Amino acid sequence: MENFAVLLVDDDKLTLRVVGQYIEKFGYEVRTTGDGREAIECFEEDPHRYRIIITDLAMPEMDGFDLIRAIRNRSPYVYPYIIVLSGHGEEEFVVKALKLGADNFLEKPVSAGKLAAYIESGLQKLTWLTLDVLLELPMKILEFQDEYTGKHVRDIRIIAFLLAKAYSERYDVGDPHFPEYVQIASAFHDIGKIVLPDGLLKKAGPYTQEERRMMEHHTLYGARLLEEAVARHPENRILRTCYEVALFHHERWDGSGYPYGLRGEEIPLAARIVAVADVFNALTSNRHYRSAYLLEEALAILEREKERYDPRVLSLLFEYRNFFDAIKRRRRADQPGT
Repeated sequence: MENFAVLLVDDDKLTLRVVGQYIEKFGYEVRTTGDGREAIECFEEDPHRYRIIITDLAMPEMDGFDLIRAIRNRSPYVYPYIIVLSGHGEEEFVVKALKLGADNFLEKPVSAGKLAAYIESGLQKLTWLTLDVLLELPMKILEFQDEYTGKHVRDIRIIAFLLAKAYSERYDVGDPHFPEYVQIASAFHDIGKIVLPDGLLKKAGPYTQEERRMMEHHTLYGARLLEEAVARHPENRILRTCYEVALFHHERWDGSGYPYGLRGEEIPLAARIVAVADVFNALTSNRHYRSAYLLEEALAILEREKERYDPRVLSLLFEYRNFFDAIKRRRRADQPGT
C-alpha cells in the first residue's frame, strides 16, 4: 500500500521501542505515541496513511477503548485494521475492545512472528473489506424480523472468531485468514430465516411438527440464497465459507443433525465451529420462551451433549471459558437497567 504506516500506541516505552523495532524490521514505517489522544491527532492528520493501528488498552488521557470508539465513529469511510495489545487475564477487556470495533488481539509479551503474521493478515483483510460492510445488511434484516435473532448474530461473530482463532493456533488449518472467514460467515449462518414467517421466529412455545420442519429448512434457504454467488466465484474462500456455514451449521458430530445427517469430519470445519458458537450463545441468551442459562449451566448442558459437537472445538470452548464468560458479562453490562 502506497504511503502506508503502522500507528503504534502504548504508554509503556519499552513496548514502544521493542514492538516498533519489530515493525521496522518487517519493512514497514511506524509512528509511535504514548497516549490515545495523541494517536487520534496523528490519525486525523492523514487517516488514509495509518491502515494498521496497534494499541494498548490501559493508557492515561485517552485509553484504548476510547481510541477505538473515536476512530470508528469519526471516520466512517476510512477503515484501519485495529489490533489491541492485552495482558494475561484481560479477557473481558479484549471482548469489550472487539465489540467496540477492534479486529484482533495480541497478548504481551509480543511475539515477533505473530506480530508479522497479524499485520500481514490485516493488510490482506483490508483488500476484501467490502464483505465486512455487507455484513450489516443481513443483520439489519434479521433485526427487523426478530430482535433476538439480530442480537444473536452480533454476539456469535465474536464467539465464532475467538473459537476459530484458538483452533487455528492449536491446529494446522492451512490458511492464516481462517478465523476471519469464520467470523464473516457466522453472520450469515441464519440468513435463511429471512424467508420464514415472522410469527414463527417469535413464537413463545414449542413448535408443532410442521413448524419444526419449516424452521429446519432455514439452512436450505440460506444455502440457496448464496449458491449463485458461490457458483460465479468458486475461487472465493469467503463466499464458500459463508455457504458451508449457512447450510451445515445444524449438522452434528454424531450424525443427529440436519439437513443431511452428516457426521464427524464430513461436516466442514467452519460449520463445526459455528455450531458450537451458535448453541453456546443461544443457551446464554434470553429467548422468547425462557431466560438465559448461567455460564456453568450452559457448559454443563454442552458437556452432557458433547457427542453432538466436534470434540476439539468443544474442548477449546471449555479451555477458554474466561473469554466466553467475559462475553456474557459484557452483554449483560450493555443491557439497560442491569
